Amino acid sequence: MRLLGAGGGRHAPLSTETHDWLGRVTSPGCGPSITTCCALGVKTGRVAKLLPADFDLNGLEHSERRVCAAFVDGLDDSWSVVPNVPIYVDREDREIDIVLVSPTHGVIAVEVKGGVIAVNGGTWVQNGVALRKTPMAQVVAAKHCLVKRMRRIGIELNGLFMCHVVALPDVGSVPVNGLGPDAPNEIIFAKPQLAGPAAAIARLQHENGPIPLERLARFLSALRPDIVLDGGEGDTMQTTARHLDHATFIHLAAVRELDVNRRVLVTGGAGTGKTWLAVDWARRAVARGERTLVVCFNKPIAEQLQRSLDGTSAMVGTYHDIAVRLLEPQGFRVGASPTAEYWEHVPTEALAFHADKVGTPFDTIIIDEGQDIRPHWMESLELLLDPAGARRLLVTADPAQAIYVKPWRPPNGMIEMPLVHNLRNSRSIADLVRRLGGPEPMPNAPGRMPVSHITAGGRKEVRKRVRDTIARLTEAHGVPLCQIAVLTMHASVRDDLIADPPDGYQLVRWEDRCEEGVLCETVHRAKGLERTAVILVDASGEPDRTLLYVGASRAVSSLTLIGSPGLAHVAGMPEGVHSGM
Repeated sequence: MRLLGAGGGRHAPLSTETHDWLGRVTSPGCGPSITTCCALGVKTGRVAKLLPADFDLNGLEHSERRVCAAFVDGLDDSWSVVPNVPIYVDREDREIDIVLVSPTHGVIAVEVKGGVIAVNGGTWVQNGVALRKTPMAQVVAAKHCLVKRMRRIGIELNGLFMCHVVALPDVGSVPVNGLGPDAPNEIIFAKPQLAGPAAAIARLQHENGPIPLERLARFLSALRPDIVLDGGEGDTMQTTARHLDHATFIHLAAVRELDVNRRVLVTGGAGTGKTWLAVDWARRAVARGERTLVVCFNKPIAEQLQRSLDGTSAMVGTYHDIAVRLLEPQGFRVGASPTAEYWEHVPTEALAFHADKVGTPFDTIIIDEGQDIRPHWMESLELLLDPAGARRLLVTADPAQAIYVKPWRPPNGMIEMPLVHNLRNSRSIADLVRRLGGPEPMPNAPGRMPVSHITAGGRKEVRKRVRDTIARLTEAHGVPLCQIAVLTMHASVRDDLIADPPDGYQLVRWEDRCEEGVLCETVHRAKGLERTAVILVDASGEPDRTLLYVGASRAVSSLTLIGSPGLAHVAGMPEGVHSGM
């Protein structure tokens, strides 16, 4: 069966108060205020309410942007349209492309698939490339995670009807019998349905008794709490993050098209948008029908990349994970208790030994954080490119973060393009990162919350300073625990903090991360990640400048250094910024 197409946060605390989307508080027990009704779309007007109100649709993938606009224009003002909803619960990362919310129709989760779509023997094919998961499987799993997450944080769901649809904006029509047992006609929104979404939704479900607006406001606030409030440092942090996300898209719009070349190296300091570019390149390669591999060095980045590319045909993983996955069909098994020396050489040698059987399965290989990939690993990856295919090798790297391969040298014959502006960090953090050898701050970088240094010596004092800093971030600035990271220069300090955490707080490794825990990891493992607030710990008295650069650049809006005065000295912090707390 073939369908023809045209082509290719912050968690607000729960209380009896209701907050509108400008952050104003309405009194409980008095019915919804005018501002709350406006936030829910119950206002004079003819189109649905886009939430957050300042959401930049230009940052969405093209198909998602068109579908979102179709819902905003085609639904009445009782609806709220919420794009790009990430969900994390029980170590599962999901994302819903669009969530529609109505007091009378409940909640509709929307998965978008653009381009030419085919369904062959139950396998969905997008632009000629088979998808690992069907769109229905994706959106159902994400919907279940959303329900679990909302219940976990105490959001009342009784009477709130929830369903899902798949939007195919480039498909002209859908067979009357649908696209399989899990894809009946009424849940597939092709061009005709998107041209009149209200009628399509009416076919999908009937109106129910209206949900009280106070309950719906709490649901929306938990769904996408990145709202503009009335002032204060916590609000400044949120505004900073939104501004930087928008800047990433604007600054990298031209660089993304470098992928028309075969061998491209994009270099840039921490926060210049390299991982964003790698994900965008992968999506573009998949849309062109290319067999795509995305590789990095450490597992946290691989998981982040996998989540961003979930639902595409791209193979994503660390170098060693990819090598093992390609070799297992040939009988390869990882040895017992593998050492660092084992990982250095054995998987690469096995790829060479089984080269004829593994073959050349990829048209495009994208390497993120390329400075961590050893030269012989890079050579083995290049051998996986099909000579008859596009043979694209696209690499992003920051030589200043080369903490495993020194000196790092890029592959030969690459077209090189530097990225020069820091798009991640607020101005004060970006200034510190620059002093450590990082990129230039963006000229209009937002946020002025100063970087602070807190003196601490022994383990007991470090633990107390970490506790006090977490309390300040959560209580005074409203930063959720899951958006705080405690990063250490040495694994022994990390392990000590986790084994005996600060009173009242749970510190967790990356594998155990949760909404209620503060991430505690080494700087090495945090490479490529980011958090709203970072607490960087080093009481050794001799901080490593490169590790300080990597760790400090993980912070978007708030950075606190805890350790000896030497830590502040290496960071180049001016006098008067230090604090003894």
